[in-house]
Amino acid sequence: MDRKLILPISLLVLAALILFLPVMVGWKGIFHDTQSTFNFLINYFSAQSFQKGIIPLWDSSVWCGAIPYYAFIYSSHNYYLPSWPFYLLANLNDIDNAYWMLTILPLFMHYVIGAIGMFFLCKKFIKCNHFSSFVAAITYIYGPSFIYTYVKQSVLEMLSWLPWLIFFYLLTLEKFKLWKLIVSSIILYLIWTSGAVHYVFFIMVIWLGFIINSTLLKIPSKSIKTISWPLILSIIIFIIGTSLSFVYLYSVFDGIQYTALSKVIEPDAIALEPGGSLSIFHLATIFLPNLFGGITGKAFIGYPLMYYQANMAGGVATTLAIFFGILLSINLLKKHSDSNANSQHRFAILSFILYSFAILCMLGNNTPFYKLLVGWIPFIGGLPYPIRYRTIQCFSSSIIIAISLNYIISYAYQLSKNKIYKSACWYFVILVILVLAVLIAPDNRLLYDNLRGHIRTNVDGYFPAGNYVGVYTPAYSKTKTMRVAFDGPSQGEIRYSNEHTDNPTDSIFVRKYVTNKEGFYEFEVNIPPNKFLWIQPKSGIGRIGHFKERIKTFVYNKTWRLHYMRNGITIFLGGKEYRSSWLQKFLKNQIVKTPFIFSLCHLILFFLLIFIAIFIFSPKKFGYWLGILIMVEFFVLGLMAFYNTTFIETKPLLPQHVRYIRPSDHQMIQLMTKIVPTVANDPLLRTASYYPISAKFLRLTNRPVFMDFHVYPIENRFKRAFEKAYDGIKMDDFIAIEGVDFPDHEQFLNNFSVGYYITQTNEKIFPNEKSTMILLNDIKLFIHTNFDALPRVYTQNKIIQLPENKQLEMLVFDDLRKAVIIDESEKLPFDITPCQQPIIYFDELQNKNKIAGFNTDNPNKIEIDINVQIPSMLVLTDVWYPGWKATVDGKEEKIYRVNYCQRGLWLEDGRHHIILKFKPKAWTIGATVSIITCILLLVLFLTTKIIKYYKNTTMCS
Repeated sequence: MDRKLILPISLLVLAALILFLPVMVGWKGIFHDTQSTFNFLINYFSAQSFQKGIIPLWDSSVWCGAIPYYAFIYSSHNYYLPSWPFYLLANLNDIDNAYWMLTILPLFMHYVIGAIGMFFLCKKFIKCNHFSSFVAAITYIYGPSFIYTYVKQSVLEMLSWLPWLIFFYLLTLEKFKLWKLIVSSIILYLIWTSGAVHYVFFIMVIWLGFIINSTLLKIPSKSIKTISWPLILSIIIFIIGTSLSFVYLYSVFDGIQYTALSKVIEPDAIALEPGGSLSIFHLATIFLPNLFGGITGKAFIGYPLMYYQANMAGGVATTLAIFFGILLSINLLKKHSDSNANSQHRFAILSFILYSFAILCMLGNNTPFYKLLVGWIPFIGGLPYPIRYRTIQCFSSSIIIAISLNYIISYAYQLSKNKIYKSACWYFVILVILVLAVLIAPDNRLLYDNLRGHIRTNVDGYFPAGNYVGVYTPAYSKTKTMRVAFDGPSQGEIRYSNEHTDNPTDSIFVRKYVTNKEGFYEFEVNIPPNKFLWIQPKSGIGRIGHFKERIKTFVYNKTWRLHYMRNGITIFLGGKEYRSSWLQKFLKNQIVKTPFIFSLCHLILFFLLIFIAIFIFSPKKFGYWLGILIMVEFFVLGLMAFYNTTFIETKPLLPQHVRYIRPSDHQMIQLMTKIVPTVANDPLLRTASYYPISAKFLRLTNRPVFMDFHVYPIENRFKRAFEKAYDGIKMDDFIAIEGVDFPDHEQFLNNFSVGYYITQTNEKIFPNEKSTMILLNDIKLFIHTNFDALPRVYTQNKIIQLPENKQLEMLVFDDLRKAVIIDESEKLPFDITPCQQPIIYFDELQNKNKIAGFNTDNPNKIEIDINVQIPSMLVLTDVWYPGWKATVDGKEEKIYRVNYCQRGLWLEDGRHHIILKFKPKAWTIGATVSIITCILLLVLFLTTKIIKYYKNTTMCS
């Protein structure tokens, strides 16, 4: 390695280390939200299996096995080789050590990989100097596409390999070598198996840009072979890389035929998620980070934008460099005759096109560009959240920044101070116009925070009469009006406090209210940001209405209870006829001022620093100064985003929203791993909760849980049964859900072996139960032990055959202790006539057919030892799925789909050792293709080496 590269590479490692330093020294934490409730648990599950020498294809610990793990996109880490050492080295007996090994170190490693990859790409092929390449690398890993994805580890891994894919593709194109082709293909394999399949399109768009750019360079040769070579090479890399990943990709696509996806993949999907599209006004974030929710993820316009809504927004100096790069791309800065400068000019044009394409796509449903550019593409055009196209924007921004800084520094002798000064002036004129337009123009619509409720004209139901109903107000704006529905006369008060845990008597009185008849009522209020607001009926028979929305609504009856899917209050940020500019809102104290002041101070400070530098420094020194300012912006704003970004619309209400330094500090993990198992101690029963995210931490104790906050891809029959049991609530609404109401039909839980249910109250929920209170600090919960739950594995000697719709009804509504149901079309090899009536009662039958062993240590295999005295159907309350095979005493037997979507195995009398194994045909085919591809590449590589060796030997002779 060139010694000159040691310093910048070392500094890039240091830059990544600085990002993680607060975590490492225990000052700040990033263990929250998806990282705590999903990434860490998935990695922990994988590590458990890998340390046993097993590649997990099935996971029966959640949703009764209804999520086929082999077809789960996040099962990709089964094949993502960089994760394997961490899985094997993690100490799973120490949860904090496991967190470091499974989360922190892999994250840090991929930040370093991404930074070094961008540095080499800019240095080698964009032909930038060391400093410009270094700045580009910093902007890449400190930009939004990287800085927010620590909670989406798979996306981070994919983005870290992106610059390396482009680098080795161009390296192979420069001078073909087989090893370069193999490395390029392996990198594509790593991108596929990182698990962010929905992000691959963005990678392909960027790669396609470089393919087209390389093809255009070959046109002067006038040789079809030469011109087509960049495209042919990319196709070869794509085929090899995809073949290497086939074990993963084919399994994922195989699962689609048996499961339901989490989102509707159709052209109108972007309209269903309005928050995922940037409005035209949000483009101001390019110039004024924080104004409309920039890189910090905060905004003063009423609520903090969710992380995925934040635009590029590197900052004032950053955008000036991009502005210079855009001028260079359209040749307004003088083009040099030097070949390197011409190459940079072409890359500047490419990056500008990608940059513009990304911005137009991010506008999503708010302009026609998205549908014209990508909306017509099958599958891709149906993906929600067009804001994800910022991945392309951030990548191209880093390239543009490198090119513009390099041009100013390396070709300073061609740039006069006057030209730089004029360009900067134009930039700041545009900036000031935008800022004035944003701040002074009055708002042209009635603003309400649509994360706090939509304007409705009807209700879906009513809370009990006399119950208080409350919600949290937006975190960054005053509440001016609240809209509530009543079904009759009511009188009472409106109050607020800091927290819903506060005693209602220790609150601030806002106003009284009176309603006379059924209808919607709007009450003028003036509530500060980030407060808990509620309406408190005192008299009257009127009930408060609710409608289905994913809102955190609290209902008070002796204690506050969270109702996630039943919102009762719509909050307006302005009065009914209220219109004013954001500057007026600022002056009237209607918004939180801190982000506003921060944005303007940032603008003024960097305006002065840039213009003073233009007059003091030479163009070359100004280039270095601008690069330093850019890095300062990214370091400051990147660290703010990394440690302060919000993933919810209000203050942290629940444990997963709170940042923890380590898992052992997490209250719910402490509760679920140390206290709950002392009560929920039967391994043949599942645990459910009003709050699925909390229950899933039981996975750390190897205990099965019923619900999980991640529900896709979910087996189709189980999905239909679940939604029927929950009276039509879609499983989409159980993603990250809190406050799940008890199902209308507890038999459904009984039939899926739910023996324990965690709630916030001691109210009886099962007909035959025992309630146990558990305490941890300020958390008080109750575990209801359900004595009517069927065991996870049992025998039943009464068999009836029914059509599928009747099977569904019995699973949801009936007691399956009475009989096991088989499809009427099933041809049985045994006579069920004697089985029409049970020989003995259920409990006595279990004593007769004694289960001596039940082993699920291997997620892909279940072993059961049983002594059968009465021939019966062995029922496993796990979800039936093709690919499971069973042997009874070494002889293969059929697994029946029983009870609509469960597994059954007929057993004659005698002692039996039963093994159920999961090995789907799709996985076998995929693994075969991947292994053959590896062997062919190895043989080809060795063959070329041998041929080369003999050629050299012959020449020497």
